[in-house]
Amino acid sequence: MKSDSNLFLEYQEKKRKVCDLAEAALKAGWLDEKTHNEILSKIKNDVLTIGVIGQMKCGKSTFLNSFLFGKPFLPAATTPMTAALSVITYGDKEEIIAEFYSQDEWNELKDLAQRDEEKETDLQTKSSIKAAKELYEKSAPIQSQIPSLLGKTQNDDFNNLIEYVGADGRYVPIVKSVKIYLSEEWLKGIEIVDTPGFNDPVISREERTKEFLKRADVVLMMLYAGRAFDATDRDILFDKVKRVGVGKIILAVNKYDIQLLRNESPEQIKGFVTDEIQKALHQYKEDTLSELLSDLEPILISAQLALLSKMPLSDIRTDADLKFHYDKACDEFYLQTQAQLYEKSNVAELENKVREIIASQKETILIKKPINLIFQSAKNIIDAIKKELLKLNQSKEVLSIPDDELEVRIKNLKKAEKKIIRKIEFAESDLSDAFDEISVKLFRRLQDMVEGVKDECNRIIGNYKRGELQRKLSDRIERFEDIELPRAQENVPKELRKSLNENLNQLSDDITDILGEYVDDSDEIVECFIRELKKKQFDIGVSTSCWSEEKEEDDDDGFSFGMLLALPVLPIAGIITLFSTGRDEAHEEVKRYFSSIDLNEIKDKFPQEKRKFLSLLHGENIKNLMKDLTRQAEEAQGSKEEKQKALEDVLSKISLNETKLEKINIEYKKLKELV
Repeated sequence: MKSDSNLFLEYQEKKRKVCDLAEAALKAGWLDEKTHNEILSKIKNDVLTIGVIGQMKCGKSTFLNSFLFGKPFLPAATTPMTAALSVITYGDKEEIIAEFYSQDEWNELKDLAQRDEEKETDLQTKSSIKAAKELYEKSAPIQSQIPSLLGKTQNDDFNNLIEYVGADGRYVPIVKSVKIYLSEEWLKGIEIVDTPGFNDPVISREERTKEFLKRADVVLMMLYAGRAFDATDRDILFDKVKRVGVGKIILAVNKYDIQLLRNESPEQIKGFVTDEIQKALHQYKEDTLSELLSDLEPILISAQLALLSKMPLSDIRTDADLKFHYDKACDEFYLQTQAQLYEKSNVAELENKVREIIASQKETILIKKPINLIFQSAKNIIDAIKKELLKLNQSKEVLSIPDDELEVRIKNLKKAEKKIIRKIEFAESDLSDAFDEISVKLFRRLQDMVEGVKDECNRIIGNYKRGELQRKLSDRIERFEDIELPRAQENVPKELRKSLNENLNQLSDDITDILGEYVDDSDEIVECFIRELKKKQFDIGVSTSCWSEEKEEDDDDGFSFGMLLALPVLPIAGIITLFSTGRDEAHEEVKRYFSSIDLNEIKDKFPQEKRKFLSLLHGENIKNLMKDLTRQAEEAQGSKEEKQKALEDVLSKISLNETKLEKINIEYKKLKELV
């Protein structure tokens, strides 16, 4: 066994080699100065960053409350507008430091708040305007203080945290992030980042989230048992996390207790998540993530049960909502003590995993993260060079064709272009009709489902006594919120994708036939067309064998509804209280709740999604491709001297890029030997 001193020296040598690797990557042009300096700083400071990520309402804050505090200090965000990025680390004394928006950021938010969201057609813009209005309105009580706070940081007592991150916190409208210092020895050299989620309508906050995620060495991804590893989860892991590199991934599946009560076994829950991850890995063919996820077993937890098991019973008993959930959990799982509740939460397995990583894997992860980042940067450069070479070789082929053959080529290209445009127009028309038909059907299905659940809730209020009413009403609403509505919304893009697949395949076959008839080198053109279609394959769920390469990283305009509708919070405890005074009041409360579910939010999204949806045919792409080919052929009809000069220029660029590619491949192999 190695001595502690030898292990320390070995670790220092590894750190030195990573710094050498970063220096070599900087000289080779793989890294920019900023990223290079960040790597060196990270290695020098020896701080392990753990990023907690996941969809909104998946339970990130609840888990951290149970793990770090034993009380609900970090409030769960009720909307994207009230979400805040929080960083928890060691401090000699417990305090918080809030960072406020800069003056420019606040001015941008104020200007956005003045705009009329009803005049906007883009849903993301409308959402941003709505968020800006809400934040600006919430700032009214501190208007006189704002000028002196913008661009500053503010220290405060830990117990005042809610004023900076709570939904109704005094400073929430101008808070960019909050750093929380705890006097816990095990947090030395550690920072835990509670990310508010992605697709934040406030752009500067989302950018801050991405900055912290880029620093994360370990990612703890929280999934939701009722819809674990859905399309949004896949996007977070295979796009957001992949872009920044990471040294370790932990997967936690929250709210597994709800699924247990629905007769799903732990093995079934884990099996489903594992199968979905393996499918995604097979589709994306992502080497780095494959290595990190290959033997990964999801950890099932109930963050809510864990928090209830650690809170003082006196606090639980004086809060109607907490008391309701505590009593409900004890009744459903036949538990009597908080110790039993903690055991049922299964959160000890996750807590131990985090502590094990901190205690025994910190050094390995701190070394692995920058290495992954450096070689991913090199791979991006290699891919870009290959793409440029393909274009240059195509130009070389055209410039080498004699003028008389070019005349024939131009005529054939124009004939093919006309036929292709007609095919695209027919395909767009067919797809537009299919979209309208499917969306109307699915929207009516959503309406019927919401009305049906409302009727069931009213029957529960009318038919059950108070004791059983609590359980029945709670179960019905939870099933509606956690499973039925999300799955119904997921079915919208699924059925639309199926229709798109059929049209894509048919259009691809038609275009291939047309090109084969009119263009001699049609194979290369078809390859270009298929390559562009492949960019969308994971957004639309296609599975044809020819579309198997990795999704392009710079492509982020795909078709994905995501979570379409944000639900209001159902005051179950309030309904129970009303029931004690009369059924009519309880019925009214249920009516108000379901009336506040605005299905028009979904209906309003269809026109914009339809435009995105039709764009996935890539009709404009193939039209532009044909125009470019025709333009290239026409430009190549110049004088012999001009053609020769253009050809020499292209050959020079090809030679230059081939040299670059050879050089970076040699450097890649050489630097790989360092690790």
